Amino acid sequence: MGGGGTESPDSKKARTHAQAPPPPPVVLVWDIDETLVIFNSLQNGEWERAHPDSGAGEAQALGSQWSSAVLDLADSHLFYKQLETHGVMSLENAAAADDGRDLASYDFDGDVVGRIQSCEGPAPASDDPGPCSPPPEAAYRYREAHLRYSLGLLADAALPSSDRLWHATDTLAAGWLTAAQGLLAACLARLPVLLGAALGPPLHAGARDHLPQVRHVAVTSSDLLPSLAKLALFRLDRFFAGRDVLSSRVHGKLECFARLRDRFPGSAAFVAIGDGREEEAAAAALGWPFIKVSLGRCTLGRAEKGGVPLTSLTVMEIAGALGI
Repeated sequence: MGGGGTESPDSKKARTHAQAPPPPPVVLVWDIDETLVIFNSLQNGEWERAHPDSGAGEAQALGSQWSSAVLDLADSHLFYKQLETHGVMSLENAAAADDGRDLASYDFDGDVVGRIQSCEGPAPASDDPGPCSPPPEAAYRYREAHLRYSLGLLADAALPSSDRLWHATDTLAAGWLTAAQGLLAACLARLPVLLGAALGPPLHAGARDHLPQVRHVAVTSSDLLPSLAKLALFRLDRFFAGRDVLSSRVHGKLECFARLRDRFPGSAAFVAIGDGREEEAAAAALGWPFIKVSLGRCTLGRAEKGGVPLTSLTVMEIAGALGI
């Protein structure tokens, strides 16, 4: 008797999903300061002006401590003092100047970091070192900094000294830092399911690989290495791969956004989230949805001066920006 049988509907559905190409990724492009973390506004008085009932002088004191903590970690673990004149947009740009030398026994204290460069010209492509790429000795340091960040060594070094500071800031900011962690985690967990449901009928239980991938990317106006230190100190480094942190300090956010657009497949969907006019204008230039974050008090879910505090921003609002 023949062993062939009729394929069940569930088996056919699973086979169809297994054969289908993965859906395009969703890239969430985050500003850092005054979006995911409270930092500059603590030092310049903006937070106290937006929240006059917060402790007088407390915000500025915390801001000063954060600034010192970020620079100390960047200098002690990421070579920032040596690399400040060799700034790059991303770790990819630094890697383009790296000749791959084995660094197991490399003497970082004994070499001479190359000539001082100015990087005011056009940003080089990620696979082209260009005239503003760092010398190999600087590229070695960026590679080592990337390794330390990826292995969580920055977080390990930062936690003992920053624990009190983190909790004090989270309390002052009504849970802003806690909300940032929760929102980033929720986007990774819930957005793929929401997007998958919007794309068609419910997926077979074994076909979660065919849900859209959600990727967090940070574009900041600060230098790259202090930004990596900041993500570690604010306990957000687990959400952002080192190569997915970009500095717009020299070339601007539009150039960074355009670089991201070229890095991901043409069908990728982008949403930019931030508090500044520059990222809002850059998103508009590329036709990306933009969600504005505000320090202002929230009234019926929206901030008084436009935008929404991070503590009120939800996965559903981000999904809505994607047209779901």
